[in-house]
Amino acid sequence: MGLKLLDWCHPLIPFPGSLYLETLYSEGIPVYRFIQRPGDLVWINAGTVHWVQAIGWCNNIAWNVGPLTARQYQLAAERYEFNRLRGVKSIVPMIHFSWQLAKNKRGTSSFLSTMGEVFALHWTATAHPSAVPSTFRLSHWVHEDKGRSRKADR
Repeated sequence: MGLKLLDWCHPLIPFPGSLYLETLYSEGIPVYRFIQRPGDLVWINAGTVHWVQAIGWCNNIAWNVGPLTARQYQLAAERYEFNRLRGVKSIVPMIHFSWQLAKNKRGTSSFLSTMGEVFALHWTATAHPSAVPSTFRLSHWVHEDKGRSRKADR
């Protein structure tokens, strides 16, 4: 069912309006709707397609949190790149986070800090090509077909 959901949603993300509930229901895709009351915490996993709508006056406070692991970072980086290529502004400061991750290597795996360096350079190269060393090539680090570091395969 997950692949079916991704295949259906891929051309629609970001959603221009509603989630087309009738289509989701008819395709057998699970939909959870609820009202979040004051003091309630809603936790959704990485990659979950979600839609938030106010039913009245509200203050919205959201945190993007996750464990500091290479997999979590990869998911965040992929989503950032997906949104960036579609002109969607990210609410997560991934470029700044990546540079900080590369700079402050204490407490992280060498693979995770290397991923931080690679993606920080990649995103900087996209915005300011002259600021990146000419020897840098993202394809040296990441398989296009697997989306993970070659160093992880060792």
